[in-house]
Amino acid sequence: MNKDSIHDWFGLAGVECVVAGADGLLGNACSKCLSECGARVVGLDMSCKKTVYGEHVSLDITNQKELSGFFDRLCKNDNGGPEWVFVNASYPRTENWGQLDFENVSFDDWNENLKMHLGSAFTFAKEAVRFLKKRKGGSIVNFGSIYGMLGPDMSIYEGTTMKNGVPYSAIKGGIIGLTRYIATVFGKDNIRANVICPGGVKDGQPESFIRAYGKKVPLGRMAAANDIAGTVTFLAGRSARYITGQVLMVDGGWSAW
Repeated sequence: MNKDSIHDWFGLAGVECVVAGADGLLGNACSKCLSECGARVVGLDMSCKKTVYGEHVSLDITNQKELSGFFDRLCKNDNGGPEWVFVNASYPRTENWGQLDFENVSFDDWNENLKMHLGSAFTFAKEAVRFLKKRKGGSIVNFGSIYGMLGPDMSIYEGTTMKNGVPYSAIKGGIIGLTRYIATVFGKDNIRANVICPGGVKDGQPESFIRAYGKKVPLGRMAAANDIAGTVTFLAGRSARYITGQVLMVDGGWSAW
């Protein structure tokens, strides 16, 4: 079949997708969607708690040695065949993450979370660029957040024990900047890099929060994991081959008010 056929644009046959954080809520949904659209998926995570789609590799993304070793093996075994897409849906954080609001976060907690999350996003992206430059092209999809672009509305947390940690906004804003840097500096190497900024994803939050959140969204609801996975799958395909350096707000219209 002609590689420029419409069927080929919207399918992922012949595409290899590496998904970091594959056992998380979004990583799992992305792995499933990518796999069902024809991609071969390699999922990276520390454990295997959920259904795995494709191959699974146990790996701590915050461990630079483990991550570099994984990419070294990819380079060694690469035969120049399929197209490659690297999706980072990982969410490394400290155990006290949920309590780190602006007034009580310590400098050590701030630094540790930036090191774990933003630091590992940098290392993953750097290794992916190294691999893709060798192959003369490919795609990277990172995860930001609406809170990497916009300030939080604390009113939706009233009446709950939930908090919005200040490191989160800094981390996600940093990932947006990192992604745009990769897009502009390595576009000459045919490497695309985009970042998805999801709105809140429904995952067992208190009903009062879900109702308050829905009132902030033109579509009237929180996202489902598959709402986000569909956008990742689009960016992984050839129909998105002229999209790079973009921030896609997948938020039900939250940012449109």
